[in-house]
This record gives sequence, structure tokens and C-alpha cells, in this order.
Amino acid sequence: MLAMLILALLALGGVAARCLYTPDADGHAVVPKGVTSIGNWTFQQCDSLVSIALPEGLTSIGNYSFGTAISLASVSFPASLTHIGNFAFNGTTSLASVSFPEGLTSIGNGAFNGTTSLESVSFPESLTSIGIKAFAGATSLVSVFSPEGLTSIGAQAFLNTLLTEADVTLPASLGEEKRHWYYYNCMGYTDLVLPEGLTTIGDGAFYNCDSLLSVALPDSLTSIGDYAFYRATSLASVSFPEALTSIGRVAFDGATSLASVSFPVGLTSIGPQAFRNTLLTEANVTLPASLSRRGEAPLVLLRLHGVHRPRPARGPHLDRRLLCSLGLLGLQHSALGRAA
Repeated sequence: MLAMLILALLALGGVAARCLYTPDADGHAVVPKGVTSIGNWTFQQCDSLVSIALPEGLTSIGNYSFGTAISLASVSFPASLTHIGNFAFNGTTSLASVSFPEGLTSIGNGAFNGTTSLESVSFPESLTSIGIKAFAGATSLVSVFSPEGLTSIGAQAFLNTLLTEADVTLPASLGEEKRHWYYYNCMGYTDLVLPEGLTTIGDGAFYNCDSLLSVALPDSLTSIGDYAFYRATSLASVSFPEALTSIGRVAFDGATSLASVSFPVGLTSIGPQAFRNTLLTEANVTLPASLSRRGEAPLVLLRLHGVHRPRPARGPHLDRRLLCSLGLLGLQHSALGRAA
């Protein structure tokens, strides 16, 4: 899901302007009665749109509906609205306030990403889900109310806002494991100690956390998700607990200060490109014997210049596919070519 989210963000710049309902001379548009859903891309890059009236009976706003409608300053949501789609108001930089109706249950991934004029948000009691990076880059946001009943907040939903741990009370309905503000805005955190009992670090959990210098992982941790520490550019070293068995794809890609890791002997899976664009080399990495053809081939180590992988005393040996995925075969051939 996170990979699709990133691709969507990159694609937004190439979409043609749309104004399905033409704004008047003052920039005001009216969606007629009887419309129950605003479709995807309906007002994408509609620069002349300043305000809009949405009809009662409207239940959902589609993906990218108002994305980068940069003049949109005011929107009134009807009481019937239950869902706001992915990137629905992404980049609406003039939007200074929103009032969500009671009855709204979900806000999609990146829905208000980059709404740089938005200062405060009050969520209705009916809200149960806020998506990944839903309000990321809302750089003026200083106040938010989170209701009891909210059961899911996506990774870094409030990244690069002015909100701090002192400003927000996370509801008990999230569960103890997820009631930590660094999951939702990691900016400003330099040294993290993740709580014992945590078994999984989710996809994109510390995505773009460039202030993070160190993280202490609990002994209970068994898996690290895709993009978990993507572009954590200040992170210099990581020691993985013995219980860890899998590291997701692109998990530490772009952690450009990462020069030291210690892999546990029971690690069986490393996803593609997990340590791309780091400082790791064959001199500071030893792969455990548990990374055999029975696990996923660690394509991520393709650029680690001949990483040493000890042959297990017993059990399966490396096959050509795993060697290729490690870059060992290709590196040997290129080395011979250079020597010639």
C-alpha cells in the first residue's frame, strides 16, 4: 500500500486541470442536489475554484477530487458525508479550515497532505480511521482533537506539522501499542526507545524521519515493515534483536548515514532494496546463515559490494539465484573485467 501511495504522490504533478462543475466569477461552484459521490479527479488542479457548496445526501468524496486546487479556501461538508478519499484535498494550499460532520468515519491516505494554511482540525466522534500521511505537510497545523472511537491512524499522518506530543491526547481506542506520537509525527525525535512487547514495526512507520539518530528495538520485535525507516538520513547504526525474522522491502533505503547493522542469526527474510543508498559495505555486514534459499532472496544487498555470507555447517547451500540477488556473481564478473 505504501509503495502505491508514493507512486501516487509522484504522479500528481502530471494530471491535467479539471473543473467538472464550473466556478462562477467569484470562484464559487455548486454541486447539484442528487449527487451522492464526488468522483475521482473531479476538481483536480481546478485553480479557479475558491469555494464550493456540496449537497446534502453526498456520502463520499473520491480520490484526488480536489487535489492541488490551490485557490480553494472554503469547503462545507454535508452532514451525510461518511468518507473522504485518498489525496482528496492534497496540496490545497489556501484551505485554512475544515469542519468535519458527525457521521464521517474515514479520511484516506494523504487526504489533506500539504494543506499548508490549515491551522486546526476537530474530528467528529464518529471517525474511526485516518490514513497514512493524511495531514502530512500541513505545516501550520497546531491544534487537533482526536475522539474516542478512533481505532486507526496511519503512519506519519501528521508528519511535518507543528503538533507535538504535548499538544495531542491520543485516545485509548487506538490501543496501548499505538499511543505513541512518534508514529504520527516523528520530526524532532532524535533517540527513540521502542516499548517491550512490540512485535511489528509497520509499513512506513518512520518514513522520512530525518532527525532520528538512534532507535533501540525491543527484544520482542519479530518484523520490520516495508519503508519502515525509508530516508531516515541521520540514523547511523541499528542493532536488531534476536527475535527478528523479517525486514521489509526498502525498509532502510535512503538511510544515508547508516554504516553499521547487526543481523540476528534467525533472520530469514530481507526484502528488495532494504539497505540501498546506505553506507553498508562488505566490511561492516555479515549475513546470517539463516538467509538461505528457503527465505526470500535479499535483493537489497545488491549494492553491498560482495557481502560475506557464511556457509552453514549443515542445511541448504546458496544457489545461483541467491548469489545473483546478493550481487556476488555479477560483482565477480565485473571485477574480472576490470582486472583484464
